[in-house]
Amino acid sequence: MLLALVLAGCGGGDDAGGQADATDLPANLTALSVDGALTPLNPVFDPTIARYSFVAAEPADGTSITAEAPTGVSIQINGQTAQSGQPFSLDGIVPDSEISIVTENEIGESQSYALVYLPRDFPVLAVSVKTSGVSDDPLYLTFPGYVAIVDNNGVPLFYRSQARRVFDFKRHPNGLYSYARQSFLNEFDRWSYEHVILDADLNEIDTVETIGLTHTDQHDYLMLDNGNHLLVAYHGNFRDLSGLGGTVNEFVEDSVVQEIDQSGNIVMEWNSWGNLKYEERIRIRAEYAHVNSMFIDTDGNVIVSSRGLAQIAKINWTTGDVMWKLGGISNEFTFLDDPFGNLCGQHTASRLPNGNLLLFDNGQICYPEVAERVNHTRVVEYELDETAKTVRLVWSYHQDDAYTLSQGSSQRLDNGNTLIGWGRGPNALSTEVDANGNKVFEISASLDGEVAVSYRAQRFPRPTGL
Repeated sequence: MLLALVLAGCGGGDDAGGQADATDLPANLTALSVDGALTPLNPVFDPTIARYSFVAAEPADGTSITAEAPTGVSIQINGQTAQSGQPFSLDGIVPDSEISIVTENEIGESQSYALVYLPRDFPVLAVSVKTSGVSDDPLYLTFPGYVAIVDNNGVPLFYRSQARRVFDFKRHPNGLYSYARQSFLNEFDRWSYEHVILDADLNEIDTVETIGLTHTDQHDYLMLDNGNHLLVAYHGNFRDLSGLGGTVNEFVEDSVVQEIDQSGNIVMEWNSWGNLKYEERIRIRAEYAHVNSMFIDTDGNVIVSSRGLAQIAKINWTTGDVMWKLGGISNEFTFLDDPFGNLCGQHTASRLPNGNLLLFDNGQICYPEVAERVNHTRVVEYELDETAKTVRLVWSYHQDDAYTLSQGSSQRLDNGNTLIGWGRGPNALSTEVDANGNKVFEISASLDGEVAVSYRAQRFPRPTGL
């Protein structure tokens, strides 16, 4: 289901705080509320905000909205005349509807509002921090059964329901979009995924999966500048591990990074086996390397995050050779100005425009294990010297209440702030902080009283049609 909110009139714009500038609006409402719904109006009414959401029963029988406006200002709700201060029944309205409110004064000046009636299983989003320093790009999120683009008030600009699990909703540099969708259960009882490609209007136009492998993974997917696809897989097979403390026929899952061209041909394939050491795994699982992110470096080579080894590696994308390893048992770098001097089950390793390395460092699956490091989640930025093999900690952020067991993301935004997706962590879904570590935005998500998890939280430009 595609929901695009088109706000007519002079109140449809958003400033950096996700609000419409209504300082000179001649016909704006003075109050707006919803009664009989499962959730209150989100956000709380503010004359400068033009877009809201709520969850009601299905259908919304017994639910009403009450709008108030100054004397002489008429109110139309879904094209019907409503009286200021009097409840307007929403009987018969079904989820996924958008309720339109238009006000008009005596000289014909008008203002439009939209109320999004969300399905019962869509998470309740609540913004607890929002300052003028927040990015004006919306959030791209995934929840069980939904991909969504959400404004800075926690109101969806777009959402699409999915029957199966979804991950990693994002915009690519070429203007297309993608997310990972659960596909089939492979012969080793692992769910494989397909990466759904969307056009600029968020219409599904294609899907892509790895070729000749037992699995396509959901953790990451990149569209390359030449139109090729870069995917990761946990490829299952049986190996003789008798020399490594295992059996002669033991099940393992290699992390495989595969580049596919637009004609469906394999351009390059890299396998963790023989490149990242199985015996260096820190958690004992079949997918020993557990590659969970990929990044195309400025020289065209590929940086991968191997959570299972607490290690980041750079791969020569012509030869497949590992150029360096950061963290883990076979770490090649000296950590400088870092109180911990290690990586712990990290996610989203990316190179910044200044050449530094940014990553979400979860705080478990560490080498070496350090008592004060365990359960300490942080986002770190390292100055990386590939020649001298040093990494110097130049920036970090930590919240005492934000230990993240799994998942998570970090993204340096165009405004210089850092967006954090807390994954399977605290009550907060996502936090945006400035260069000094000050919170400028924070949002939480819940469903039936439980924390709702988004694998990553990322900001990208607002699609032109929304």
